[in-house]
Amino acid sequence: VRDRAIELLDRKPAGKPWFMQVNFPGPHEPIVSTSRMAASVMDRKWPDPIDNPGFMACPQQKKKWFQLKNHGKILPPQIGGRCNYGAELEHLDALMHSIVKHVEEMGELDNTIVIVAGDHGENLGDNGAIGKGMPWHASISTPLFIMGPGIGEGQVHGGPVSTLDLGGTWLDYADVANLGPGMTTASLRSILAGDITIPRRPFVSSGYEDWRAVIKEMPTSPEDPTITSYKLICRPNL
Repeated sequence: VRDRAIELLDRKPAGKPWFMQVNFPGPHEPIVSTSRMAASVMDRKWPDPIDNPGFMACPQQKKKWFQLKNHGKILPPQIGGRCNYGAELEHLDALMHSIVKHVEEMGELDNTIVIVAGDHGENLGDNGAIGKGMPWHASISTPLFIMGPGIGEGQVHGGPVSTLDLGGTWLDYADVANLGPGMTTASLRSILAGDITIPRRPFVSSGYEDWRAVIKEMPTSPEDPTITSYKLICRPNL
């Protein structure tokens, strides 16, 4: 995927605006790490899942042969465990970095908006759950990192946003004012610019199979303007 993305960058017309979306299939079940990836995370401490200690423990830390790694032994590929999920994430991070580095070498990074987003979260054993099927924070929260011209470095937005609004954000930066019929996407540009005067969505929603969640930002009290996200859940089968 990384190599094809770089090939596309090299083929794009010079001097013209461009858009490219790169979709990596991982991290995803089955959680598999190569020998090198498994060795890179083996000696670190990994936190237990919430209310589920010992679940998804690092398999290479539980086997005696891992102690022989400094005696000419090669660590085999590993399956499962939070540590190997972390190894997959670090591997993807390196692949994405090489794409961004290529954009920089092309001399276009200063005029390019880079977005890293996930399609869903992962419970990783929290409360005894794995995957994305529960209306809990680990499941419905997704990674979203954005950098580029006009975007404040190091800022963190604490209110709810939706990846569905990335489309509206791209169109806004492309100076497209009129959305197509039925489009409800809203631009995140004012948030990225740190402008709190422009109204934002009062809530975002999420759902999977038989549950729906609405996340709304509300002040904690009249004396405390801090924004807190509240979640309302509707699940008929609970």
